[in-house]
Amino acid sequence: MAFASASDHDALMQGLASGDEKLSRPALQKLEKTLERIRADRFEICADEMMTGVNTLAAPIFRDDNILAGVIAIIESVDSITEAPKPGQLTSLHAAAADLSGLLHSTAYVNWA
Repeated sequence: MAFASASDHDALMQGLASGDEKLSRPALQKLEKTLERIRADRFEICADEMMTGVNTLAAPIFRDDNILAGVIAIIESVDSITEAPKPGQLTSLHAAAADLSGLLHSTAYVNWA
């Protein structure tokens, strides 16, 4: 959702604001701030969301400039991936995402940092 087109983003947010399990205004504002951070930092950590004791550190892969093509992630125990990412993990993850994005004809990571 962080890298959706403006029209897709708006439609998704509208759905969350008016769907069967409608999010409150403060929840929507919190989500928007999280998405802004993800767009700026190009990573997200999910702590204990998929399975207790397992964290995920993920970064976007782009194609043809800024079109989201996928995600690359490190999935490990909470001891290995902390909620504040280790600089080496983040650097390696971003390098891999940049390399893969480049192979897909994206310049999204060029001069980014």
